[in-house]
Amino acid sequence: MKVLVHYKAQEELDKLEPLARKRFATVVDDLKRQKKLPSTEYRKMSGPKGLLEMRVKAISGIYRGLCGKIDQDLYAVVFFQKKTAKTPLRQIRLALKRLNELR
Repeated sequence: MKVLVHYKAQEELDKLEPLARKRFATVVDDLKRQKKLPSTEYRKMSGPKGLLEMRVKAISGIYRGLCGKIDQDLYAVVFFQKKTAKTPLRQIRLALKRLNELR
């Protein structure tokens, strides 16, 4: 499986703290190798159909990466620092919009 990053998501990722970027890189590498990841790092989202969530913790907080599958490839489309218990609706809508652009 290929793991690709939307160009705008790459810009968001580049703005995160270095430890969060490093941990996301580890999760992506594990996904590329099709390694089974614990649900604390990667899981299907319960709400929106087709969205998956990468989860990492770093020094300044919790970070999320939203992604989706298109054919056999996984596309990371949004990265952000999570500040509330629920994933913000605007981040979900943005992820769905970017996935639709890629289809």
